[in-house]
Amino acid sequence: MYRNIIITLAFIVFSGAIYSQNLAETSNEENLSISTKIVGGFHLGASVPLPVPNRITNFSWSPTMAPYIGALISLQNLETPFGISTGAIIAYKGMNAGASVYQIYTEVEIDGVQTKGYFTGRNETHVNNCYLIFPVKIFFSKPRYKINLGVDLSYAIQKEFQGAVKDGYLRVETPIGERIDITYAEYSFDDEVRSFDIAAVAGYERKIYNNFWISASLNWSLTSLLNSDFSGISYKMYNIYANIGLVYYIGKNR
Repeated sequence: MYRNIIITLAFIVFSGAIYSQNLAETSNEENLSISTKIVGGFHLGASVPLPVPNRITNFSWSPTMAPYIGALISLQNLETPFGISTGAIIAYKGMNAGASVYQIYTEVEIDGVQTKGYFTGRNETHVNNCYLIFPVKIFFSKPRYKINLGVDLSYAIQKEFQGAVKDGYLRVETPIGERIDITYAEYSFDDEVRSFDIAAVAGYERKIYNNFWISASLNWSLTSLLNSDFSGISYKMYNIYANIGLVYYIGKNR
């Protein structure tokens, strides 16, 4: 899996660099700036239930290793401060989270049997998904900084949504159904992670030295993390992540 990701990324970076340089050499527009940049960094955030159910309390959270790396091509008419950019990024998004819940509908494995019902107790969730992202952004550019707005169109190439419930009990099917005491029971909803995701993005870049810039952005998904027809969780969750990274512009046009 990781070998395929590395090969894909290398192809994206190489193709982007060659394509943008060819455009720059063949363009007859003196005021057209075409540049390629390599981006890399880390995501920090969570898959958040929205709106937050009032039956979830005592949250805990810790980040996972969630790097991203990719290549973007930017086009700008130098007579205006505005331009557009697109490309491809491979990014991980993940978290470890826990909460106390009261009668939250879910599906867990009990004695080898998938059982649905209303759980009260402690819930722990581990998310670690990898996406191939195609950003489409409009940016406002000055010599030492850039502001960009746009959308990320993502495809999940690795899905992981797992967890456990513990120290509680499950009411089977209904809130007053048969009670099953649970010390520890696991669940896995990997197959229910939505393959496609659309997110709104706002970001900022700042020049630090020559072709090196730093960047920060906020990525807020507009589509739920899990499939809309999945009933194993009674609330919708959305990827909300910030990222900080380093940008390197290839060549002199930027």
